[in-house]
Amino acid sequence: MREPQAERGRVVLGAERDLDGGVLTALVREVAALACENGTRVLVNDRADVARAASAHGVHLRSAGLPTARVRGWAGREWTIGRSVHTLDEVRREQDVDYLMFGTTFSTPA
Repeated sequence: MREPQAERGRVVLGAERDLDGGVLTALVREVAALACENGTRVLVNDRADVARAASAHGVHLRSAGLPTARVRGWAGREWTIGRSVHTLDEVRREQDVDYLMFGTTFSTPA
């Protein structure tokens, strides 16, 4: 994992996975335009294609999503890339992310 980027400040994560790609892209574009006015970064949950098309600042990948290296390869260093992880093995495998979100470690009765 790379060193944290403290200067990046506030972040908004768009997590509307059920929206159509075109609708989500338009929404993220609008949010990103507003967010840029005050230095807030916009990330898109699990949709690197939408993040790229909407000129967002990065993406949050699911644990079983696109490989980080693949996204980093075309997105470059200016993008913030995060990933959800659920085990220590997943943590150890991630080398080129800006942050990890560790969760859902115990099953719940539901």
